[in-house]
Amino acid sequence: MAQIAPMLARLGYDPYANPPNYGNPDPTVINNTHRVLKGDYKTPANLKGYFQVNQNSTSPHLGSS
Repeated sequence: MAQIAPMLARLGYDPYANPPNYGNPDPTVINNTHRVLKGDYKTPANLKGYFQVNQNSTSPHLGSS
């Protein structure tokens, strides 16, 4: 990774770590992740119709609603 992403070292990460360690997420991020996984997250009205996220899929489908 040091050759591919030299900015990692400048940002304080070890580019030779395998697997990489990006630190621990903030409690807000953990809480939001749990909410999304439980289905408590509501898509904002201005984003509806742009992305559809399926639990069995890892990539959003553009243009689906």
